[in-house]
Amino acid sequence: MFCPKCGAQVTSGSKFSGECGASLNNQENMLSSNSNEKTYKTAYSENNNKTKKDVHTLKSKKTKKYITILILSVLALSCLIVALKLLVFGSDVNAYVILSDGNFELLTDLKDAKTITIDSSRTNNVNPELVSFSPDGKYIYYLSKYDEDTYSGLLCRAEIKKIKQNKESFLEVIDQNVNPSYKFLKQGTLVYKNKNNELYYFNGKTTEKLADNVVNFQTDGNSKVTYLSQQSNIDNLYGIDIKDTQKIINLISCDHTIVDNENFDNIIYYDKKESKLCKVGFNQDYEIIASNVEVLGKESDAIYYKVETESKLLTDFIVNNNNNINQIPEEPNRADFYVKEATYTMLTGTDLKESDYPDLYTSIGKKNAWFEKSRFIYYSMYEVSKANWGSNSEAIHEQIDNFIDRFAELENADGFIPVTEEVKEALKEINKLSSLEGDWRWLKLCYSKEEKTTSKFDQKAYDAALDNYNKVLSNRENLYRLKNALEDPENAISVYNLLKYSNGKSTLISEGVINTSLYPGLIIYDTVDMLLESINLDEISEIDDINQMIDADMKEENYLYSFEKSLPIKISAEAAKKINSIGGTDNNIDFYAINSSILMSVSDSELYNAQIDKNYILDFELMVEDATVIGLDQDTFYYYSGVYSYDDNKYYDLYALKDLKPTLLAKDVPFNCNLLVYDDGKIFESSLSRDSKKLFNTNINLKELNIDGSHTKIANDVTQYARTDEDTIIYISDGVLFSFSKGENNFITNNVDWFWCSDFLKPSNNLIFYLIH
Repeated sequence: MFCPKCGAQVTSGSKFSGECGASLNNQENMLSSNSNEKTYKTAYSENNNKTKKDVHTLKSKKTKKYITILILSVLALSCLIVALKLLVFGSDVNAYVILSDGNFELLTDLKDAKTITIDSSRTNNVNPELVSFSPDGKYIYYLSKYDEDTYSGLLCRAEIKKIKQNKESFLEVIDQNVNPSYKFLKQGTLVYKNKNNELYYFNGKTTEKLADNVVNFQTDGNSKVTYLSQQSNIDNLYGIDIKDTQKIINLISCDHTIVDNENFDNIIYYDKKESKLCKVGFNQDYEIIASNVEVLGKESDAIYYKVETESKLLTDFIVNNNNNINQIPEEPNRADFYVKEATYTMLTGTDLKESDYPDLYTSIGKKNAWFEKSRFIYYSMYEVSKANWGSNSEAIHEQIDNFIDRFAELENADGFIPVTEEVKEALKEINKLSSLEGDWRWLKLCYSKEEKTTSKFDQKAYDAALDNYNKVLSNRENLYRLKNALEDPENAISVYNLLKYSNGKSTLISEGVINTSLYPGLIIYDTVDMLLESINLDEISEIDDINQMIDADMKEENYLYSFEKSLPIKISAEAAKKINSIGGTDNNIDFYAINSSILMSVSDSELYNAQIDKNYILDFELMVEDATVIGLDQDTFYYYSGVYSYDDNKYYDLYALKDLKPTLLAKDVPFNCNLLVYDDGKIFESSLSRDSKKLFNTNINLKELNIDGSHTKIANDVTQYARTDEDTIIYISDGVLFSFSKGENNFITNNVDWFWCSDFLKPSNNLIFYLIH
């Protein structure tokens, strides 16, 4: 039978065409009679006799008729789908299983709490992974006899439709000693591992062993499986397609790290021993992407890595590398430090002449005639600097202190200082402070020297010479050691090409890269040309000093590569200056790339923003004075601010930053709680813990947080909850299962240890804030 409108073949007895929706009433008799040709010809002739207006009216009526038929068809199909769902799942599309009194129960209706026993758990251990639902919603898979020590149990499945129809054959045992980390493939089949590290495939009817010594495994959700099997301390990666389980593909046989395995036909991995980035797959032969590789990380659909191209000695970066470190200083000879003994005579009297005293000395600690307090009572410079010397004391103290600072180290073993031109000028400055006339009076600060025939050892001069010798020798040894270290190939700096691998192709980002720092959304790096012949040897004492100089820490010479913009960006002088001024050595700085701007977080306190203008990062501007970063979810940046204490508890305000516009999400959030943020903007304190073993040790007061600082209280002592849709939450409190909807709590059933549901809302990109301070 064929549709008279579109010509598509349809099943005999059908009332509507499956292709165009046209009604097939009375058409079957028409098309099956011997007058088909006559009927069509008559209709054609009648239409030809119509006017244009009549024809238009006829077409309009037919169009409306077909639309009506199509709408009715869609409604009928929708009703059929709903009926099928109700038949399988009951009045609620979601499927629920509870663990109650040691039994797995199917909860058929949340409103009247009807339950049907599936099976006994036969264990006192509870694990959130004990129950799961097949992707097609047909089966409940669960583990009974679960042993927490072996992390395994008896794997069973129950068909939901048969449970509801109370059929005895709804339950079947798949295998024993199964780990809960089983994974589904197409059409509800699954792959699992047992406590003996054996890998099995369950095709819906029978089980088949796939491999031994399996460390872990992955599936593509369709038909392909990869697994690690440890042999000789090396994790070998194998692949199996369940379409042909006898064919095992040896994908990787080396010490490796998987970089990207989202596509089993294009697995990217890093060969640790050979430092190679490679790819392989079920339909991809082994191929080396690059050698001498250091993988930085994976962002979105791209892998960022660098390849070593050359190695440069540290001496290539030194400005003054021609120091003569081979010149060995001569050690002081004691014989050279014996000097003639001498007598020093204080100069007194009047009208003294410098020419009469060819060998002049002065002293800081010896008395001199210039500082004459009374007749034949003299003071030294040192004594005067500590005593009151009349109305001119302040000026005299300043001059003497200056003299001591400048010339004290010139004292000889006898405590005298040779009067050089520089010393003479300083003595004349002191003399200007005297109210007495006579330029010659500065000589009264001096002594004349007369040598004797005997000699004595100048210990002070010798010690000074020996200290200087040891200092020069030590510096030479340090310099020699440093020069050897600079010339040592072990300390050479590697020079790289920075690359991006995406869509099977590597793209060069920059050549001559010597250092990189990876941050969310960006890479900061510097290049070899900014350092060549730019390090002063006098400024370094250790190799680490050079490493600090070349760190990619957002200096003006550094570059930034934004993953979003896919191009290198130069850091402006203003931005580098701001970073150095607010960063210092004690502040921890982190960077984030969002859209066309760079965010900088400083020591969990200040948040700055810098715009990207063409190929430059502009100056950083302060956005928030009090901000602590807690998460980055795609293009949304989360932070908290306004921390305060009340009744021995700490609270904060939660913000989201999107398009550089901060939005207050919730006020007065307590520190000691978990938060889950959902796509619809709702925020809940969550009882979920990162450690599954602590799930039952965390009872919280479940509440929805509101933007105005208020909250909607849901329940106390909650151990588990799930949002089954935008308006409904089910939760366990004190062993009782409740639902919360439209502001009301509704009792469901008692004695519930845990529950599972086939469908529930998940937090935004699994963004969980775990804040316990």
